[in-house]
Amino acid sequence: MYDADCLEKIGANVKFLRTMRKLRQQDVAQTLGISQTHLSNMECGRVKFSLKQLLRLANLFDCQLECFFDPRQAANVAVGGTG
Repeated sequence: MYDADCLEKIGANVKFLRTMRKLRQQDVAQTLGISQTHLSNMECGRVKFSLKQLLRLANLFDCQLECFFDPRQAANVAVGGTG
């Protein structure tokens, strides 16, 4: 089940996937069409992600949206599994 706590984990899961894929914030931010500072704020939970940004990230990381809400799925995707 989803609750407000899962929304707080989105930024941490995005950061986890980005670092595991050895991508720089600058490169991911460019893909999203935002600044590196804005992405940093999103990863820290100070700014929320839009659905459009989550879709772009899912395409970038080749995963389902679910992996941004579930740390276990994010970990599976990070090690080369499917998500």
